[in-house]
Amino acid sequence: MGCVSNNQLQSVSVKLCFLSLTKICKLIDDHPDAEFILWNGSGVQIKRRLFEKYVDEYLTAI
Repeated sequence: MGCVSNNQLQSVSVKLCFLSLTKICKLIDDHPDAEFILWNGSGVQIKRRLFEKYVDEYLTAI
């Protein structure tokens, strides 16, 4: 699918300062059907609370 680099993702990257935009895009590409991803046409939105929960539960080191 490919990650769309847009202002919304950059905003998420800034709010979640421990992750770069590149790493967020890789997570989206690797898990396109994850519950924290909301596809809006060809764009993507991140459900922040679900994403933070996913990071806390499943990621140990990025």
